[in-house]
Parts: sequence; structure tokens; C-alpha cells
Amino acid sequence: MNKAYELLEELEALLEKATPVPFVAKSLVSVEDALEILDEIKQELPSEIEEAQRIVQNKTQILIEAQNDAETLVNEAEKKMRMMIDENEITRAATKEAETILENAQTTAKEIRIGTQKYTDNILHNLQRELNELFKHIENNREEMKSMGQNSD
Repeated sequence: MNKAYELLEELEALLEKATPVPFVAKSLVSVEDALEILDEIKQELPSEIEEAQRIVQNKTQILIEAQNDAETLVNEAEKKMRMMIDENEITRAATKEAETILENAQTTAKEIRIGTQKYTDNILHNLQRELNELFKHIENNREEMKSMGQNSD
């Protein structure tokens, strides 16, 4: 569990332990404690955002590596095809085999790209879902804090 989420749970516990005010549906909360927890959450969020940026950078790096691997496969296939063509006796067989290798390399490269894109999309989707939950939780806590501040007037 990440630090920001733990802090939100701590804030929630603080709100749940608040002293009830008799005859009204309100509770007393230490504003100082709540603000301290909110400050810690604000400090923690930049690290969560940095982690998201690192994941995006990793996605880019993975795609670059996949592309490089695909290009290497294609270059090797083309090199092998040229070498086989130079040999007169097996020119036709070599051409056919080289084309097959090239097709296989291109297919493999495409599969690598598709797999990498699906993998990074899944990671980013999960991160987005977690961040959305975190933002919803923060918004709920802010709304509770606002309503407690308005009702105490």
C-alpha cells in the first residue's frame, strides 16, 4: 500500500474517532491533526506522480528496445538473405528461406510491439485506477472537512 493511501486511512480514522457533539449529528475533530495529515498527503503526491512518470518512461524504453530488437531481427534476416543470394547453386532456395525468415522476423517484431503496448497500457490503466481512487478518497475527506467546518459555525 502506498504512503498517500495510508495517510488517507489515518485521516479517516481521525474522523471516525472524532468526539460527537450532543444533540447534533456533528463531531469535533482536531483541525491541527487533520491539517497535518493533509500536509503529509500533499507532500506524498509528487512522489506518486513521479512514479507514474517513471512508468511512462519505462513504457517508452520498452517500446524502443522492442523496436531495436525487431530492427536487429530484420537486419539479420536481410543480411542472411543477401549472403544466400550470392551463392549461385542455392539462390532460389536461399531467397525463399530468407523471405520466410524476414516474414517471421517481421511477425515476431509486430507481436513484440503489440505485447509491449498491451503490457504498458495495462500498467498505466492500473496506475490510473489507483490514482483515481486516491483522488476520490481525498475529495471525500475534503468534503467532510468542509462540512464539518461549515457546521461548526
